[in-house]
Amino acid sequence: MKSMKRIFGVFFVIGLTISTLASNLPTKAQSSEDIRVFLNPTEGENIPVDVVVKGASGLNQRARQQGANAFCKANQYTQAVSLDFARDSTVGTMQWNPKTSEWEFCEKCTMYLTKVTCK
Repeated sequence: MKSMKRIFGVFFVIGLTISTLASNLPTKAQSSEDIRVFLNPTEGENIPVDVVVKGASGLNQRARQQGANAFCKANQYTQAVSLDFARDSTVGTMQWNPKTSEWEFCEKCTMYLTKVTCK
C-alpha cells in the first residue's frame, strides 16, 4: 500500500512538473506572428495617418512601406505586411516624425493609409 502511494506521489509530481513547463511555453498570442488589420487608421483628433513618414514622398513605394512600418511600430508591431492608401484627404494627415518619434499634423498632405496589416 505504501509503495502504491509512493508511485502515485511520483506521478503527481511529474504531472505538476509537466504542466508547469507547458504553461511557460509561448502561446500564439505571445508570438511574433500576431497579425492585426487596421482599417482607416487615425491619430490625433481622428485625422487619417499619412502614407509616409515626415519628409518622404508618397510617390515612392519604398517610402510608403516605411510609412506603414512606422505606423505598425508605433502600435507595438514589428512591420507592415500589406497596405492600401488613398490620395484624397481633405483634412490633412498625421505624419510620423522619426526624429522626434511623435505624430505631427500635415495640413497640405493628402495621401493616407486606408488599410494596414501589421505583424
